[in-house]
Amino acid sequence: MTAPDLSVLAVLTIAGAFLFAGTVKGTIGAGVPLASIPILALVVEPAIAVSLTIVPVIVINVWQALQGGHYHEVLRRFRLFLGCLILGVIAGAQILATADPQAAQVVLGVFVAAVSLIQLIGGGFAVPDRARPWLDPVTGAASGVFGGMAGMMIPAILYAAALRLSKDLVISLFALIALCGTIPLYITLFVNGALRWPELAVSAAAMLPAAAGLVLGTRIRGRISQRLFERCLFIGLIVIGLNLIRKGLT
Repeated sequence: MTAPDLSVLAVLTIAGAFLFAGTVKGTIGAGVPLASIPILALVVEPAIAVSLTIVPVIVINVWQALQGGHYHEVLRRFRLFLGCLILGVIAGAQILATADPQAAQVVLGVFVAAVSLIQLIGGGFAVPDRARPWLDPVTGAASGVFGGMAGMMIPAILYAAALRLSKDLVISLFALIALCGTIPLYITLFVNGALRWPELAVSAAAMLPAAAGLVLGTRIRGRISQRLFERCLFIGLIVIGLNLIRKGLT
């Protein structure tokens, strides 16, 4: 992909995807890749869709990880989980970079629709502390592989949410999961030729709608119930996921 290859519709779709993703991030505190990649995959290949998220994801999550100064404790308590996550992402990204685009769309669509449905119906579980010594490395590696294939760290985020940590620690852990998951993913995509300077340029430009979305999302959070917004969000993502499956199968 080069900048001239983008149609007007593609440019508008990319801008809209990041405006939406920034709004989600500002409203519920997470979800830039989850909200943007399924929409981006409607106009570009899945590997390129992932590569376009690099600048917004890194900039936003570095800020979030450093906020409050809790990253030292998070790194100390979850270094094994995060290390295994990185290794898993590298393996999963190899699959993403070399996979058939239609097959990747089906996998991505199934993943987005399934996770969104689980969130919509309120499914969840709690991880007991006694299980963490063996669950952390297993879940970290498995989440990394699947996250690298899909370009989203949602399996790891769901596991982290089940740890029932304090609010500040959860925010820092979410941000570090995003960074530990996406940075090796981006490096692997770069090595495999799926991430190039044109994608980086478009990703940098995407910070503008993403930042606007952050501001908008912060205002929305103060005016509507989070539960209502989440229900609308996940219903929309289920529709997007099913459409990706349809595109991959046709």
